[in-house]
Amino acid sequence: MKQQEDVPGLSKDAAAFRAKQEKLEMTMAELVRTMISYGDNRSAEVIRRNLQRVSADTTRYPGELRAMMGRITRTKKQRMRKAEATRAATMPAWPRARPPRD
Repeated sequence: MKQQEDVPGLSKDAAAFRAKQEKLEMTMAELVRTMISYGDNRSAEVIRRNLQRVSADTTRYPGELRAMMGRITRTKKQRMRKAEATRAATMPAWPRARPPRD
């Protein structure tokens, strides 16, 4: 797969947005729903259109969108760390040896 930064004619803003979206492993629809759940007051259609424009490099990558993407990234990392800590706390460190059968 071609790296987003290697696409000719793509600005650094669009490449940064695409890289962040790829890192989050979220589709455009998931990103729209997440932004709405984090308090974006715009309609889903307006948010989607704005994300598509930034991705297509027809508009700049606004600061509020950068902040929202950063917040989503931090929240996802926190949830992953919490899930890993919970998994580690509930699982035994080593599988217990079975007693020999008679």
